[in-house]
Amino acid sequence: MNLGNFQNLETPWGPLLLGLPDNMAGEFRAWDAADELILGCFKDLEPLCGSVLEPEQVRWVLNDAWGSLGASLCLAGSTPQWVQDSCLAQQVYAEQLAQNSIAGSGSLQSSFVSSDRKGEPQEGVALLKIPKSLDLLKTQLAQLGVDLEPGSLVVAGAMVKRLPTTALTVFEQLIGPSQLSRAHKKARLIVARVERPRPAPTPRAAAFKQFEDPRVGFPVAIAAGVFGGARLDPGTALLLQALSAVPALATPHSRVVDLGSGNGVIGAWCAVRCQDAEVALIDDSAQAVAASAETI
Repeated sequence: MNLGNFQNLETPWGPLLLGLPDNMAGEFRAWDAADELILGCFKDLEPLCGSVLEPEQVRWVLNDAWGSLGASLCLAGSTPQWVQDSCLAQQVYAEQLAQNSIAGSGSLQSSFVSSDRKGEPQEGVALLKIPKSLDLLKTQLAQLGVDLEPGSLVVAGAMVKRLPTTALTVFEQLIGPSQLSRAHKKARLIVARVERPRPAPTPRAAAFKQFEDPRVGFPVAIAAGVFGGARLDPGTALLLQALSAVPALATPHSRVVDLGSGNGVIGAWCAVRCQDAEVALIDDSAQAVAASAETI
């Protein structure tokens, strides 16, 4: 993984040299103002948190796009669990740590909802970059409400333009009392305190639901944060219509690659249409790969 456009992020524990993938040159830098707001909670008193946070309090870091939060905490000697759905982001995170000669990184997870989740709730802090998908946010907060002891904090940040309008209500419903900070550099924090123990969500039910559409002919998996949602989108419907006229799909031993497979509807449709075909479904998102497998 080649990184470029390196810039220094000033953290409470010293500078970090962070880069971006070469094909992301259009982005300004590997962090945003929301990351800075979250890291600021470890340096100065954030009234919404009640005290200055300590790095060893952090148990999870979720949706950290290019590793600025995770790498900062590792620089401080903390090793939280780092949860990121994107395969590319995981590779970038490893490179950020190597670039800064940081050995300890904690554990990496591609999904926060697991069927083999065990253990008692932990006291601590979860750091969260609020995702664009409201369904994914709800899924992650529901699990955090189970994994964190009452009194624990969820500190979440987002750029204002990407903050769902109902985000504060969702935090209050799934975590507990929540407060929204004032905007700073067009970013905001939501700080929520776990109010009471919550029943564990059923992992498979939380991860996979299904929808059916006569244009497809089989059930399609729905997963939080995965493109496609709970219905057949117009673009996919148009592509399926066009693929119906492709003679090669009716030829034995065809090879089909569904790039950016999402919920897998295109690849699965091809597999059903030509059962002798070799079909590969590929996506950067681990959740999308799981949804594609479920659809297949």
